[in-house]
Amino acid sequence: MIRIQSEIKRAMLRQICEGAKATSSTVKQALIATQAAAADNSFKKGRIITSTSGNGQSASFAFFSPTGASGFTQDNVVGLTEEFVNILDDAVAGGIIDDPNTVDATFAAMVTDDRLVGIRQQMGDFTSLRFPVTR
Repeated sequence: MIRIQSEIKRAMLRQICEGAKATSSTVKQALIATQAAAADNSFKKGRIITSTSGNGQSASFAFFSPTGASGFTQDNVVGLTEEFVNILDDAVAGGIIDDPNTVDATFAAMVTDDRLVGIRQQMGDFTSLRFPVTR
Protein backbone atom coordinates (compact mmCIF):
# COMPACT_ATOMS: atom_id res chain seq x y z
CA MET A 1 0.00 0.00 0.00
CA ILE A 2 1.32 3.41 -0.96
CA ARG A 3 1.36 5.98 1.85
CA ILE A 4 -0.62 8.80 0.26
CA GLN A 5 -3.41 10.80 1.89
CA SER A 6 -6.85 9.32 1.28
CA GLU A 7 -8.08 12.62 -0.20
CA ILE A 8 -5.35 12.53 -2.83
CA LYS A 9 -6.11 8.87 -3.57
CA ARG A 10 -9.79 9.65 -4.07
CA ALA A 11 -8.94 12.63 -6.30
CA MET A 12 -6.65 10.48 -8.42
CA LEU A 13 -9.33 7.79 -8.70
CA ARG A 14 -11.90 10.42 -9.66
CA GLN A 15 -9.65 11.70 -12.47
CA ILE A 16 -9.09 8.17 -13.76
CA CYS A 17 -12.86 7.50 -13.68
CA GLU A 18 -13.59 10.76 -15.51
CA GLY A 19 -11.05 9.71 -18.13
CA ALA A 20 -12.79 6.34 -18.41
CA LYS A 21 -16.13 8.07 -19.05
CA ALA A 22 -14.57 10.36 -21.65
CA THR A 23 -13.07 7.41 -23.55
CA SER A 24 -16.08 5.08 -23.04
CA SER A 25 -13.95 2.47 -21.30
CA THR A 26 -14.37 0.61 -18.03
CA VAL A 27 -12.66 1.69 -14.83
CA LYS A 28 -10.40 -1.37 -14.93
CA GLN A 29 -9.30 -0.59 -18.48
CA ALA A 30 -8.53 3.01 -17.46
CA LEU A 31 -6.58 1.83 -14.41
CA ILE A 32 -4.50 -0.60 -16.47
CA ALA A 33 -3.84 2.12 -19.09
CA THR A 34 -2.76 4.56 -16.36
CA GLN A 35 -0.46 1.97 -14.86
CA ALA A 36 1.03 1.10 -18.24
CA ALA A 37 1.68 4.77 -19.01
CA ALA A 38 3.31 5.29 -15.61
CA ALA A 39 5.51 2.22 -15.93
CA ASP A 40 6.87 3.32 -19.32
CA ASN A 41 10.48 4.43 -18.81
CA SER A 42 10.93 6.21 -22.11
CA PHE A 43 11.60 9.92 -22.41
CA LYS A 44 8.29 11.42 -23.48
CA LYS A 45 7.20 14.99 -23.94
CA GLY A 46 5.91 16.63 -20.80
CA ARG A 47 7.71 14.51 -18.24
CA ILE A 48 9.86 15.99 -15.51
CA ILE A 49 13.07 14.12 -14.76
CA THR A 50 13.68 13.83 -11.03
CA SER A 51 16.91 11.83 -11.15
CA THR A 52 19.23 9.94 -13.48
CA SER A 53 21.90 7.33 -12.92
CA GLY A 54 24.37 5.32 -14.94
CA ASN A 55 25.36 8.21 -17.24
CA GLY A 56 21.75 8.80 -18.18
CA GLN A 57 20.96 5.13 -18.76
CA SER A 58 18.28 5.19 -16.05
CA ALA A 59 15.86 7.98 -15.20
CA SER A 60 13.04 8.69 -12.77
CA PHE A 61 10.17 10.96 -13.67
CA ALA A 62 7.75 13.11 -11.64
CA PHE A 63 4.04 12.95 -12.34
CA PHE A 64 1.13 15.30 -11.97
CA SER A 65 -0.51 15.27 -8.56
CA PRO A 66 -4.24 16.02 -8.24
CA THR A 67 -3.42 18.62 -5.58
CA GLY A 68 -0.85 20.35 -7.78
CA ALA A 69 2.04 19.28 -5.56
CA SER A 70 4.97 17.59 -7.21
CA GLY A 71 6.31 14.42 -5.77
CA PHE A 72 4.34 11.67 -7.49
CA THR A 73 6.95 9.26 -8.80
CA GLN A 74 6.57 6.31 -11.13
CA ASP A 75 6.53 4.01 -8.11
CA ASN A 76 3.75 6.06 -6.49
CA VAL A 77 1.54 5.98 -9.58
CA VAL A 78 2.13 2.29 -10.33
CA GLY A 79 1.54 1.36 -6.68
CA LEU A 80 -1.53 3.54 -6.41
CA THR A 81 -3.13 2.15 -9.55
CA GLU A 82 -2.37 -1.39 -8.36
CA GLU A 83 -4.11 -0.57 -5.08
CA PHE A 84 -7.11 0.72 -7.08
CA VAL A 85 -7.19 -2.50 -9.13
CA ASN A 86 -7.13 -4.54 -5.90
CA ILE A 87 -10.00 -2.46 -4.46
CA LEU A 88 -11.99 -2.91 -7.68
CA ASP A 89 -11.38 -6.67 -7.78
CA ASP A 90 -12.35 -7.03 -4.10
CA ALA A 91 -15.55 -5.01 -4.65
CA VAL A 92 -16.55 -7.10 -7.67
CA ALA A 93 -15.74 -10.37 -5.90
CA GLY A 94 -17.65 -9.26 -2.80
CA GLY A 95 -20.74 -8.35 -4.81
CA ILE A 96 -20.53 -4.65 -3.92
CA ILE A 97 -20.32 -3.74 -7.61
CA ASP A 98 -22.98 -5.44 -9.71
CA ASP A 99 -21.90 -4.11 -13.09
CA PRO A 100 -18.22 -3.06 -13.35
CA ASN A 101 -18.99 -1.47 -16.75
CA THR A 102 -20.82 1.49 -15.17
CA VAL A 103 -18.18 4.05 -14.24
CA ASP A 104 -20.20 6.16 -11.79
CA ALA A 105 -21.46 3.20 -9.76
CA THR A 106 -17.99 1.67 -9.73
CA PHE A 107 -16.44 4.91 -8.49
CA ALA A 108 -19.11 5.32 -5.80
CA ALA A 109 -18.49 1.79 -4.54
CA MET A 110 -14.71 2.09 -4.63
CA VAL A 111 -14.52 5.31 -2.57
CA THR A 112 -16.40 3.65 0.28
CA ASP A 113 -13.62 1.08 0.69
CA ASP A 114 -11.66 1.32 3.95
CA ARG A 115 -8.43 1.86 2.04
CA LEU A 116 -9.78 5.13 0.62
CA VAL A 117 -11.62 6.47 3.66
CA GLY A 118 -9.73 8.96 5.78
CA ILE A 119 -9.34 8.72 9.54
CA ARG A 120 -11.72 11.17 11.18
CA GLN A 121 -11.12 10.44 14.86
CA GLN A 122 -8.24 11.04 17.20
CA MET A 123 -7.52 9.42 20.50
CA GLY A 124 -5.77 10.95 23.45
CA ASP A 125 -2.35 9.69 24.40
CA PHE A 126 -2.51 8.63 28.03
CA THR A 127 0.63 6.46 28.03
CA SER A 128 2.38 8.59 30.67
CA LEU A 129 -0.66 9.05 32.87
CA ARG A 130 0.88 7.21 35.84
CA PHE A 131 4.27 8.83 35.61
CA PRO A 132 4.86 11.98 37.64
CA VAL A 133 5.79 15.01 35.62
CA THR A 134 8.76 16.90 36.99
CA ARG A 135 9.04 20.57 36.36
